[in-house]
Amino acid sequence: MKWLGALLFVCASYLFGKRLSKDEEERLLSVDSLIRLLTYMKRRINSERTPLFELFSSFRDGYFERIGVLEEINRNRDISEEKWERVLSLMSFDADIKTELLRFFTELGTLQLEDQLKRIDYIVSLLSERQCLIKKELPDKQKTIKTVCLLAGMLMTIILL
Repeated sequence: MKWLGALLFVCASYLFGKRLSKDEEERLLSVDSLIRLLTYMKRRINSERTPLFELFSSFRDGYFERIGVLEEINRNRDISEEKWERVLSLMSFDADIKTELLRFFTELGTLQLEDQLKRIDYIVSLLSERQCLIKKELPDKQKTIKTVCLLAGMLMTIILL
């Protein structure tokens, strides 16, 4: 019975590591979805001069819908810094990226068209760089997290036996 408990403990620690490694994947999904939103915004602003509220209400993304980003954006037409802080807190970004995104979203709709399109291009290029970096690091990071959790579970099992 002790061995069955030990096996279950080791399996549980591995599954815990697998769950933690999923959080790293969330960072990539956040970046991917935001790049899609920004390219959609640029296309619609540039070609149709679509108002911001209509842009956000017509955009669809499975990840953003799942975590509630689109619901939070469309809740009201408020464009305050607090609203964008709430929206960005739902996504997984590093602090430096969040700072740039907060600045971008609070200035959204207040700049001239050309300046707004330049800001969108800048943010997309910044996110694209981060996307490449995350894609490169993700497999190794996930593998490390799972391995460390598995080894910690095995160590705890050995100590408890």
